[in-house]
Amino acid sequence: AYWSSDMLAPPLASTVSSVMSLGFTARETIPIVFFGFAICSVVITLTGKMGATYAVPFPVIVRSIFGMYGSYPAICLRAFVAAMWTAILCVQAGDFLGNCITAIWPSFAHFPNHLPANAGITSAGLLTFFIYWIFQTILACMPIRKLRILFLVKAVIVPPTFLALFL
Repeated sequence: AYWSSDMLAPPLASTVSSVMSLGFTARETIPIVFFGFAICSVVITLTGKMGATYAVPFPVIVRSIFGMYGSYPAICLRAFVAAMWTAILCVQAGDFLGNCITAIWPSFAHFPNHLPANAGITSAGLLTFFIYWIFQTILACMPIRKLRILFLVKAVIVPPTFLALFL
């Protein structure tokens, strides 16, 4: 239920729209996105199965296969991908948070911008980015067992919400 709700998050919609902006039709985009996520799901499942079976983290498994020094490239690559993916999601979530704040308080749309136009972000965008980033960092520091209820709530709320947005 968690992974299903994770795939129905707003980044999926932006993935679909990004593929369509490249010139693909809806009939071509659906299989592209489906098979892309299917390939990722297989890799994630196989990578996670080892850790779940033996209750050891990824770096330990990689060290057992490639040795101490041979594991460094794989661990660094995975850390880099995690950092980039977190950055992408923080930017998207900051934009979504800005839209939510504007919907609740319309005056937020007139938040003064003190950044130059070539900065690529406004002061309001930077504020919502940092609000989301701080909130995410606090949650990331909590143990998984304490976050279990949030995952359950997410798994129940996200699918009907995505369906409502889609409709």
